[in-house]
Amino acid sequence: TIIQVNKIKANRVKKTSRILPMMITTTTMIQRRSFLLLPFAFYLLFSIQPSSAILPTAAIDFRSGSNSFTLFASQASFGTWPKEGAGNNEEMIPMFPPEDNSLLCSVVGEEVKKEFDPNANKYAMIVPRGTCTFERKALNAQRLGASSIIIYGSLGAMYSVNETLVHEGVSDPLKYTIWPADKHDYECDNGESKVPISSVSLPYNSRKDDPIFSGIASDGNECAINDSQFTETCASERCLLTGEIVGGNYLQACCAWDLHVWLYSDPYFVNAEVSVQAVFITMKQAAELLGAIYADKQNARVTLYRRPTSNSHISSIVIVLMGVAVATCGAYMSSSEYRNVHCDHLERNKPSSSSRRNLSPSPAQNSPAADNQEDDRLDVTMGMACGFVVISSLTLILLFYLKIYGIVKAFYAFGCASAIMQVLVLPLVLYLARITGSKSYWDSTYVSIPFEGGPLSRAEFFSLLASYAWCSYWLYLAFSLRHPSDESTFFWISQDIMGASMCILFVTLIRVPNLSIASVLLWALFFYDIFFVFISPYIFESSVMLTVATSGGPPTADPLLCEKYPDTNGCQGGDPLPMLLTFPRIGDYRGGSSMLGLGDIVIPGLLLSFASRIDEAKKLIARSVKRPQYVNTLSCEDINAKSCLNCRSYFIPVCIAYAAGLMAANFAVYLMNTGQPALLYIVPFTLGTVYAISLRNHEFYTLWIEPKFLTTADAIIQDKPVSLSYEEVSMQETPPHDDPPLNPIT
Repeated sequence: TIIQVNKIKANRVKKTSRILPMMITTTTMIQRRSFLLLPFAFYLLFSIQPSSAILPTAAIDFRSGSNSFTLFASQASFGTWPKEGAGNNEEMIPMFPPEDNSLLCSVVGEEVKKEFDPNANKYAMIVPRGTCTFERKALNAQRLGASSIIIYGSLGAMYSVNETLVHEGVSDPLKYTIWPADKHDYECDNGESKVPISSVSLPYNSRKDDPIFSGIASDGNECAINDSQFTETCASERCLLTGEIVGGNYLQACCAWDLHVWLYSDPYFVNAEVSVQAVFITMKQAAELLGAIYADKQNARVTLYRRPTSNSHISSIVIVLMGVAVATCGAYMSSSEYRNVHCDHLERNKPSSSSRRNLSPSPAQNSPAADNQEDDRLDVTMGMACGFVVISSLTLILLFYLKIYGIVKAFYAFGCASAIMQVLVLPLVLYLARITGSKSYWDSTYVSIPFEGGPLSRAEFFSLLASYAWCSYWLYLAFSLRHPSDESTFFWISQDIMGASMCILFVTLIRVPNLSIASVLLWALFFYDIFFVFISPYIFESSVMLTVATSGGPPTADPLLCEKYPDTNGCQGGDPLPMLLTFPRIGDYRGGSSMLGLGDIVIPGLLLSFASRIDEAKKLIARSVKRPQYVNTLSCEDINAKSCLNCRSYFIPVCIAYAAGLMAANFAVYLMNTGQPALLYIVPFTLGTVYAISLRNHEFYTLWIEPKFLTTADAIIQDKPVSLSYEEVSMQETPPHDDPPLNPIT
C-alpha cells in the first residue's frame, strides 16, 4: 500500500507485511549469517512505540504597534474552523468577558446585545478554562458578539469546591477543596516544592493565587523561591497544590502539566448552534499573549487561522521515483547475463550461412562469480506462486495475533545486512581495490567461518563486518528511539538503503519463467491486497493490514495521557514496520513520511525483470543467430540501439506503466483520504501493458507457455548449439498444427 503517514491522520497506513516471506526466502537462499548476531538481536527485542502529541493545528498572529509574534493553538470539534493561512482571515480586536461572568459559564440569553464597539468588524474573546465546558464558553462568547474564542489554560481551573461538604457545615477549606489530580494535572517527579499555608488564599482564588505559582523566582513563584531547582526540572514553570500538608505549616506543590488539549463538544448541547471559531493555548502562551495585550491594548490585534498544509507534497513524488528506480535497477540487473555477452566477441564470430552456431561464452560467464550467481537464481513455479500467496496470508494473520513485531525487526535487519553486503558494500570494496591496484590483496583468502560454505576473502570478510555493524546500529536505534524515523536522519536513510538492497537482490535472483506464472502471482496478490485492506475488518473486527503495518495498531489510550506518560499501556504502536522505503515530509509541521512497501516494488519488479530479460534475449539472439536483416546489414552497436526502440520492446513500456500505477495509487490516497493497496493500480497497469504489447506483436502464446527467446538465449550463454533462426524463435501466437513445437537446443 502506498500512503502518506502523518501524526494526525492515523488512517493513512502503510502495509509492508507482504515482503516478509520474500525476505526470509531470499536470506535463506543467499547466506546464512544472521545466527552470528542473534544473541544481540534478542537483547534488543523490547521496544516502546508511543503515540504522538496533540498537535496544535491552528495559529494566532498577534500584532500591535511595537510587537508581533505567533502562537500555535489546538482546535475544537465544534464551531467553525478558520481558513488556512493568515492572509485568508480577518484581524480581530481582543476582548475579555464581563466582570460578573469572567469564566463565561453563566448563561447568556439570546437577547443580549453586543456591548462593544459596533463599528469594529470582529472580536476575539479571551477566556480561561474552568467550571463549565468548552462549548458552553464558546456559545456564550457567540451571544456576546464575539467571532472567535481563545480559551487558555489556568491553574485555578484545576481546583473546585465540594459544595456538599460546605452545605453540611464543614468550614475547613483544606477539607472541602477538591484538589488537582495526581498524574492528570501535575507530576511531582517533574518538580516538587512546598509553599507556606499562610501565603495561599483558601479556597483557591485564581486571580490572587495564580501569579504566586507561575513563572520563575524573580516573578514571585513561591515554588521556585522555596526550591531553586524547581524551574530547571518543571517545563511549565507552574505548580499546583496537592492538598498534602508537609512540615506542619506547608502545603506540597508539584509541577503542573501545561499541554495543548483538544476542545471537545458538550454532549448535552443538542440544539446549540455554535458557529464561532474556538482554539486553545497553554498557560505559558496565555501569559505572553495577555502581557502583550495589556501593554498596548489600544492597538492590539489578533488573527486566527489554520496552519497551512498541502495534500500534494514533494515527498510523494520522491517516493514514487525511488520505487521506480529500485524496481527498474533490479530488473535491469537481472538480464545482465544476456547483456554481458560482449559485442566485440560476437563481431569476431559472425554467423556463417549455416543455420547452426556454436558460440563460446564471454569471460564474464566463465568467472566463478557468474557461476555462483547462476546457482543462486530461482525460477518460480506455479506451485511456488500459489504457495507464496498462502504463506503471505498466514504470515500476516500470525503477526496479527502474536504481535511479534520486535522479532520481525531483528530478522529483517540482519537479513538486509546480507543484501547490503552483496549489492553495495562488497562491490564498492572491490571497485576501490581495483582502482588502487590492491585487488590481489583483497581477493586473497582471509578467514573461514563455520557454516559459511567456504573461506572468505579479505574483501568479503570486511564487507560482512561492515554490513552487519551498519544494520546492528540501525536495529539499536529502532529499539531505543520512540520514533526513530522522525528523530534520526541516519535511521531512515539506512532503512531506505536496506530496503533497496533487499529489493534489488530479490529481483535479480528470483525469476518468473513465463507470463502465465507472472499473471497468477500478480493477480493473486492483487486480490490479496484488496482483501486485507478493505474486507478483513468485517471478518477480524479490525483491519489486519492496519494492525500489522502499524506494529499493533494505533494507540488506544487517551492522546493527552500518552503525551504525558508514553510508557503507559495502550500508548504503544502506530509506527510502521520497517519493510518499506520512506522519505520525510520536509517542511510539513505535522511531520510524518511518505512510504512505499517493499512488496509493492519486488512483486511488480518480477514482471519488470521478465520484460527486461525478454528484450535482452531478443537482442542477444539478433546478434548471434542468423538474421540477415540485422546481422548482415547492421553493426552490433546499431542493433543494440535500435532494438530498444522498436515495437517489440517490453521493458521500457512496462517501467512507464509501473510508474503510472504508483502515481495513480498516490492520487487515490489524496482523493479518497485513506490508504490504498498499491497493487490495485499497479497490477492492471503493468500486466495490461505486457498483454497489449504481446498481442500486438503476436507473441502472447509463446510468452504465456514457454518464451523461446529465453530458452534460446540461455542456450547461447551456456555454450550449447542453437539450431533456430530469429524468425523461428519469434513464434506466432498460434503454433503450427502439423509439426510439433521446435526445440531450440539440439
